[in-house]
Amino acid sequence: MENILQVQMFADKSLRMPSYILHPVLMDFQQVRSVKNGNWQLHTHFKDFELIMPVNGDYHSSLDGVEISCVPGEFLLIQPGQKHQDHIHSGKNFYAFHFQLLNPEKNSYVSSIFSDAVSPSEQIMQIPEADFCSQILDLLFISGKQQLPFSVSEGLFLALFRLLAGAFPPELVMQNADGNERSNRLLRQVTAIFNTYMTDGELPPGIVEKKLGVSSRTWHRISHELFGNSPRNAFENFRLLAIRSFMLKNPSVNIKEIAYRFNFSDPFYFSRVFRRHFGYPPSCLRDRKKSEL
Repeated sequence: MENILQVQMFADKSLRMPSYILHPVLMDFQQVRSVKNGNWQLHTHFKDFELIMPVNGDYHSSLDGVEISCVPGEFLLIQPGQKHQDHIHSGKNFYAFHFQLLNPEKNSYVSSIFSDAVSPSEQIMQIPEADFCSQILDLLFISGKQQLPFSVSEGLFLALFRLLAGAFPPELVMQNADGNERSNRLLRQVTAIFNTYMTDGELPPGIVEKKLGVSSRTWHRISHELFGNSPRNAFENFRLLAIRSFMLKNPSVNIKEIAYRFNFSDPFYFSRVFRRHFGYPPSCLRDRKKSEL
């Protein structure tokens, strides 16, 4: 009876983010092909979120009056209440998904997930697990074209949304979307500490534990609860996101100055760290932002 089965098990071993309880309810999804140049009418999504994923060429739009662009390999998430206008360029293709977000614990829909400080350009993120996401997208549109039960498409979109939602650092997401006041309070305290030491390059040993009044073991648990990561990685992710935000707002600042401003030992090391984290060098982000001006 020995060796009659060979089993490869896959199980969830992660510490889940509170925002994962939000459940996307898919309304429709579209393959959009741009036929000629022009601007779509300015509009506001009152109840639905919109997810846009460029397929062929850059996607350009204005969001709350800010001109932004999204390239293949990235995605844009728009939330209800934002003023949005597509700038159409002939020959460009993109996917668009409209959905609502349900909080199952409260049996109600949420109207926002981003914190007030998030700028439109920060609603664009790199697609994680790009090859896997591409396979899910292929299956989604196969299910639509073959007119399979819409529940099949909803299940595939759920998997896609969970992957993409995880690309947003927790400090960008409004944690009170799930009503967890304790997490919300801790997140404000921790991000305030992170901000204080962001340009130093590292946190002084024991500083977070001292300011929160907790043990080192408790701080590690809190870090995993809030950020899904170790304290060291959580701070590094926070710092790199802040650097990216600074670059988007200040495209004329050169890479060398940015590296020294945020206390990197040299610009080449900064570029390696940035590329490892975001998947592209900082010069690409700076040059792309300059081209939008």
